[in-house]
Amino acid sequence: MGRKVRVDRSDSPDPEPRDEVADQTKPPRSHVTSLRDHHLRVAAAVSILRLYHALAPNRFKRFCGLSVFIPRGVFDPTVSVSTSLMISALRTLQRVLPRGKAIDYGCGSGAIGIYIAKYMGFEEVHLLDVDTLALATARINAFINGVLDKVRIVSSPLYNDYDLAVSNPPYLPLDPQIDIDRCWCGGSTLETYRSIVRSCIKSLRRGGVLLISFSSLTYGAPRVLKSLCASYTIVRSARTPFDTIYVAACVKGST
Repeated sequence: MGRKVRVDRSDSPDPEPRDEVADQTKPPRSHVTSLRDHHLRVAAAVSILRLYHALAPNRFKRFCGLSVFIPRGVFDPTVSVSTSLMISALRTLQRVLPRGKAIDYGCGSGAIGIYIAKYMGFEEVHLLDVDTLALATARINAFINGVLDKVRIVSSPLYNDYDLAVSNPPYLPLDPQIDIDRCWCGGSTLETYRSIVRSCIKSLRRGGVLLISFSSLTYGAPRVLKSLCASYTIVRSARTPFDTIYVAACVKGST
């Protein structure tokens, strides 16, 4: 692994993010203040996501050229900057991505994988999630959008088998407190995020591309990507009131 995806820098408005956690036992006061602000931002983001998903009824919505059904308890892509940004990254790289077989790892409602099946010219797309309600929802949405013949619902990936892996994983650095938190909390030490990146890389064929999202609140994400992917390129980024969201791309090499 190591070859970067070539991207027009006009499509990458923000510089490559830094891993801002210093390796020191006694950080300076300014860093302590920064960490306190970071924890407040993460907590605020989680609270808003919990409230929205608790109050929102079962509903059909339009999203990026798709019709999607979102039942209560399944992550809603239509209010997620990271999901829209992933679709934008796919559009940016559409001409250079390898075609063939793709996997949406942690698919939720299936929106990203279904978009790939409907608009990106892939022959087969696997939708994977650990949540049974999410997988049932993804199947319904594949049927609604007329791509059930291209989509397979799977409970585990096939290794060295995919040309493209995409994931909008739970990346906020908190441990889940309630079930719905698993949609956005990737563990206080990013153990869930790290596991997903590792599995995605293993699932790719040589030369396959991984697209994965993370946040400026995800302290340690650049380090995880560099350790497992060797190198990566920021394809798209977008600012929110709480953070900056990134979509990174890396190409699986011979190692």
